[in-house]
Amino acid sequence: EYICMSLQTESIREQEGLAVGHRTTYVPKKNKRGHVVYSEGEARMRAISDIVNALVQSITSGKDVNLNTLNKHVGMKYSLARLPKLVEIIAALPEEHRATLLPQLRAKPIRTASGIAVVAVMSKPHRCPHIATTGNICVYCPGGPDSDFEYSTQSYTGYEPTSMRAIRARYNPY
Repeated sequence: EYICMSLQTESIREQEGLAVGHRTTYVPKKNKRGHVVYSEGEARMRAISDIVNALVQSITSGKDVNLNTLNKHVGMKYSLARLPKLVEIIAALPEEHRATLLPQLRAKPIRTASGIAVVAVMSKPHRCPHIATTGNICVYCPGGPDSDFEYSTQSYTGYEPTSMRAIRARYNPY
């Protein structure tokens, strides 16, 4: 299709007496599904554009769209190695539709499987209050300035991933 058009253009240029130079002809490759194969960057941009256009059309027509399904189908259409991230889709939203689409695209809080969310709180290292009353630190407070784990907080040994990251970064909460 593209080659025929290029040859026709060259023959017309020759007939009109215009110079015909060396021309590179672009013949697009197609994948097994018959879709044009683009470079990874161009395919990603086209996929994000298709997703945003589908979202805008869904808002204007009042239909609901499953973003995960849409993302998966567009990713297969452009043969992407990885699907576009939500951040990339949000960044491509047009300003006039951003106010209506953004609340639908925001991530919602998800419960954990057990219903308990584990949070590690690292407080400033200080002495165990039981030293004053008993003379010893309690079993549940392995850390603190009086322990073998000098820089760790009271309830931690300093070898937990969070503690090690804080120690490496010389984190000061105050």
